[in-house]
Amino acid sequence: MTPALCRSMDIQWTRMAGQTPLEASPLVGKFTSSGKDEILALNQGGQLLLWTSDGKAIGSGQDGLVAQMPEGKWTTAPTLLRNTSDNRFVLTSVKGLVVCLDRDFHPLWQYQLPGETPWGRAMPAVLKTATGPLMVFSDSSGTSTCLSLDGKAAWTNALAAGPCKAPPQIISLKPGEDSVLLPAGSNLFCCDTTGKVRWQVALDKDIVTRPEILSLPDRQLILCGTASGSLFALDLNGKIIWECATGETFSNAIATVPRRNAELLIVFSGLWGNLHAVDIHGRHLWTHLFRAKTRATPLVLDVDGDTRTEIVVPTFHQHVLIFNEAGELKDDIRLSGVMPSALVPITDSNSTHPDLLVTTTTLLSYRLRSDTPKSPYGTSPAPLDVTIHPPSTDDLHEHPAVLIKNPNGALINVHLSLTDTKGWTRLIAELTSQSAFEIPLPAFASSGAWSFRANAMDANGKLLADKSWRTPTNKQSQAASSPAFALRAWPTPPFASFADTRLSPFADEINPTATNTISIENIYLAEADQGAFIVASTRDEPTRARVTLTRLARNDGTAFGGQVVVREVLSTGSVNGERVPDALPALGEANLITIPANRSVKIWMSVDTHGALPGSYTGQVSVVSLNGDAKNIGLPLNLEVLNLRLPKEFPLTLCTWDYVPNRWFPTRSKEVLDDMSKHGVNVFPRTIIPPGRVDAAGKLTIDWPVLDAELDRLNHRGKILFHLNHPPIEFAVKKTDEEKRPSELEYIRKLRDHLRERGRGYEDYAFYLLDEPGLDNGPNIAILVDAGKLFREADPRLLTYTDPVAGLSWKDYERIEPLVDIWTPNMRLVSGLLSGDPRIARIMKQKTVWSYECISQVKSLSPLRYNRANAWRAKFFGLGGIGFWTHSTTEVDHWYAGKGINDEYALVYPGELPVPSVRWEAVRDGLEDIAAMSVLEAQIKRHRQAGTKSELVKKAEETLGLALRDVMELSDDAFTESRDFLRAGDRVLAHTWTDMELFATHRAEIAKLTLALSAE
Repeated sequence: MTPALCRSMDIQWTRMAGQTPLEASPLVGKFTSSGKDEILALNQGGQLLLWTSDGKAIGSGQDGLVAQMPEGKWTTAPTLLRNTSDNRFVLTSVKGLVVCLDRDFHPLWQYQLPGETPWGRAMPAVLKTATGPLMVFSDSSGTSTCLSLDGKAAWTNALAAGPCKAPPQIISLKPGEDSVLLPAGSNLFCCDTTGKVRWQVALDKDIVTRPEILSLPDRQLILCGTASGSLFALDLNGKIIWECATGETFSNAIATVPRRNAELLIVFSGLWGNLHAVDIHGRHLWTHLFRAKTRATPLVLDVDGDTRTEIVVPTFHQHVLIFNEAGELKDDIRLSGVMPSALVPITDSNSTHPDLLVTTTTLLSYRLRSDTPKSPYGTSPAPLDVTIHPPSTDDLHEHPAVLIKNPNGALINVHLSLTDTKGWTRLIAELTSQSAFEIPLPAFASSGAWSFRANAMDANGKLLADKSWRTPTNKQSQAASSPAFALRAWPTPPFASFADTRLSPFADEINPTATNTISIENIYLAEADQGAFIVASTRDEPTRARVTLTRLARNDGTAFGGQVVVREVLSTGSVNGERVPDALPALGEANLITIPANRSVKIWMSVDTHGALPGSYTGQVSVVSLNGDAKNIGLPLNLEVLNLRLPKEFPLTLCTWDYVPNRWFPTRSKEVLDDMSKHGVNVFPRTIIPPGRVDAAGKLTIDWPVLDAELDRLNHRGKILFHLNHPPIEFAVKKTDEEKRPSELEYIRKLRDHLRERGRGYEDYAFYLLDEPGLDNGPNIAILVDAGKLFREADPRLLTYTDPVAGLSWKDYERIEPLVDIWTPNMRLVSGLLSGDPRIARIMKQKTVWSYECISQVKSLSPLRYNRANAWRAKFFGLGGIGFWTHSTTEVDHWYAGKGINDEYALVYPGELPVPSVRWEAVRDGLEDIAAMSVLEAQIKRHRQAGTKSELVKKAEETLGLALRDVMELSDDAFTESRDFLRAGDRVLAHTWTDMELFATHRAEIAKLTLALSAE
């Protein structure tokens, strides 16, 4: 196995593509009199866009619009029909409407099919006949329809075998004699040019791929994939030659790969990931494992001009994957948005190999070109001391994994191959610049005999490390259980996964240098952190126990002046289906816990250093059984408080859309808000707008008490975002909108003046004009425009706010840009900076730019890769703040598993006061991480200005760069445009033990360098 990057793909241009998502592949050809290749793109809303090959708009309408299709969803690429007299374009909607355009993109005719068409695959099969070409369509009614070029039905055939889930295909049974293959239900029909059935064959399940023709030297085969996950090969008479079962759901298409001095490969992807290669005899050769939905046909061509064929697969998790014919990853290109359609080659006259066009659901289109490899997260240094560590078979680990250490953070390509006794190879790859990461072994590798190989190469294909091993004969087994009637306790990382069935520590939890010590290290003054331990029982009945903590003190007797709260980690249900160790209720005054029979509990210790002095504090945690028949347990606790202090205000703002008092916390608002402040919340959206009334004489009065109560609650807590577009004024006399405007302007100015009287100036609040412009592709943009103009007229110094999403078109962005002061795009839109999204590039030029998160099924996301990393991403992109929907604005009780994807957003659990979650603590940790960076950056700046400690300054800058690149990479999948890139029930994005160590290592190094630079 010799994977090499060779050449990588570089973004030549990124451009906007109309008002709605692009689901269809673009079409390349010479469509106008220019004589040059041009690009025709059809978006979901039916906008047909025409561009030059370098991405410039040709059409005069929005983003190059040349034609607008009738209402409907348009997800299939146009079909170009060439003939001697004229070119025509045929387009088909999901609802089955067929539209034909002339060469100037004017409509010629329409035809309505009897049923809906397959999403993204409504292309006709073009049948050659003696009287001219015909187009054959199929639809969900199970009917095939044959149309002439003038839109007349030549024939129809109601196949009566079930819905057509895959498009038809043309086959030549004899020279000059076309037939059409029609999948319907589980049946494949072969029909002649008149629609008469030549033969029919029933397969095991519904056919979901278009039939493809495999041409071999001595014969032709018909290939079909079914809903059962089986690939069938048939001869031209419909006889089944072989079947290859994949064990997973098929995606939509099959492709063939020519190879030098070897037989063709048949390649196809699973609907939820993995690229398979099968030989012409139906034997599995290799499978490259990856987790991401795919719906596109693999593109097979020589991408980089090395005369060898590559396989290009776009995914729903924003990545284009490029493989060689051996299944090895050659490139992994991160773009923005779901990519449901195949890439399309486009070649310039001066190029020796093609560029690639790709479209996404975030209204973007890209042109990619082969180039030198690079990381999207910045320049990577040269590799140094890259090592590979196979999983140990002697110790107990949660998940066996291959550990790769890449201390310089160089861009490397790591492959792990697993080959079974039949020669079927599975491959896993990472193209990454992370300084340390794991590749977990698949669950199926825990049984059977396997040969493993892992290697790492640099960007030029140079081998850096290589390891081979085989499945051990003595399988890893669980450590021996503790004696009966025993309790056992051991430290564990706070963010480590937890299952109450585990009664022994993992090897990762055992620190030989600090035997059974709970260590909380490198904590700053004015910081909150945590430690954790697990208590396990092998008793056959529940154990009631009390957890106590002795006085924490330094060696000189100074007591710890901060606060320690002991909590239990409770697992709650998730929409995805798994139990998540997430809720953190305090144990209460008695500190009592119950350990079920033959189970374990996890204890979380929240530490706050506000009020403490620096130093090393020690104490003892005791777990004492109330039953009296189990041995008591003691664990040393070590708390290291550094002589470094976090700034009073975090560098990043935080908004959580709390609306307290709310359903779950109707009282004790001060305590709820105090906890939010401790977690960094300082931006507060509010819907409480004082009502106004205009009497018959035109006098405006405003009822202030409700607003004043809100202002009192939020006094000195941060910025308020008032949800307001038009003032809530009741008019005694009915008025037109134009007649209302003077009163609305007066209301806004009175509100401004009242806020000033209450001590709030222009910078202390803003008006939240519209939530998520771009949602559903912008139908509410007019509301923002109208409101924005109103506020600009009332007082141009008043600040306005909005939070755009990736469905915002360029046209709509330009409409709202002059009317918004505070921009809070979602992090998915912000991440478009990595791939040249013009919207976020322009937004980043604004004075105030924050970001926010509102993604579903968050319990199934790693709190490190998502909640904590959000602040790191904001730092990387240069933002001023972050946000999460939501603190507690929900109708759902999060103690119970939600039933739908929108039932899982809240960061805290209901109680008399908020019960924190692991995710909520991770949010604060992320803000503190960035605050610690700011302390180091202040020292870097000081020494740069003074010209001192240049070597340490250089080391500090390199450390910050490496840390940010590491967290960007490990968090990327958690910030994908949609959770739908993973199958329902399989949407866990966990972190590894190495990921936890990565955060700790970077924080320790940041602290070490800050201390060194602070020393005089």
